Amino acid sequence: MLIKSWVGRQTMLDGHGLDLSNIPDPSSVEERSSRQANIGQLCGEDSLLIIVNNPEATRSADVEYPYRASSDMLYFVGWERPDAVYCLANTSGELNSILFIPPRDVLKETWTGIRLGLDGAEKQFPQMYFINAVCYLK
Repeated sequence: MLIKSWVGRQTMLDGHGLDLSNIPDPSSVEERSSRQANIGQLCGEDSLLIIVNNPEATRSADVEYPYRASSDMLYFVGWERPDAVYCLANTSGELNSILFIPPRDVLKETWTGIRLGLDGAEKQFPQMYFINAVCYLK
């Protein structure tokens, strides 16, 4: 029986141009601020932009699918945690941004790992509130 060697053969992963040495750095705070200012100006005066991050998807009772944040949330805000809402208001040319995040659940963190709360993320975002501060109007 002839055994063919895979050494030197091209695989489907070759030639894509990516390897661990050229992974792009996460965007800086200044770059994200510039993106937010640009989209705020494009929306026009007296406008409100709302970006909602994806929720976690449950596969079975105790297993969740690997989480992937919304591309818009990653690009404009850089927030990778689930169930967050970002609001950017352009009021007469003045931009105000607020990030709403879910409160920490210490019991759940036993299984999911530590999550940032308001205290852990205030360096990145000047205005942050818990998501339960959002009111729904009927």
